[in-house]
Amino acid sequence: MNDYFNDRFNMSGNCMVWSGYKNPGGYGQATLGGKRVLAHRMSFAVHKGDIPKGMMVLHACDNPGCINPDHLFLGTAKDNDSDCRMKGRQTKTNGSFNGRSKITEELAIAIRQLPKKNQRLLAQKYGVTQKVIWNVQNGKSWTTAI
Repeated sequence: MNDYFNDRFNMSGNCMVWSGYKNPGGYGQATLGGKRVLAHRMSFAVHKGDIPKGMMVLHACDNPGCINPDHLFLGTAKDNDSDCRMKGRQTKTNGSFNGRSKITEELAIAIRQLPKKNQRLLAQKYGVTQKVIWNVQNGKSWTTAI
């Protein structure tokens, strides 16, 4: 099985980048026994052993196409999320990064400075719910607009 990887990667720095098919996320995919598998998981299993149920194979190098076993380690989904946040790779979906947001950071700052007794009227004016206004004024949302 080790020979399987010999002609299926290109070196890029210290990364062994899968040269076969990659999914839209950039992760290499291979077919093994008629089943599609992620190349980095297959590399981990071949070089380091079985992957326990429920565990993920994470990339220390942050290169989804990398199959270098020295760059791969096991972790839970929570570990993966923490690693992602720690390295600044998470997709921002709050504040103005949320395409469905009806208010802007500037508006959130203005709303936060208005008296809290006008929440219903502000909600009608800006086309949001009163709860949205309450959350902004009480620092529960739009925390980037402080």
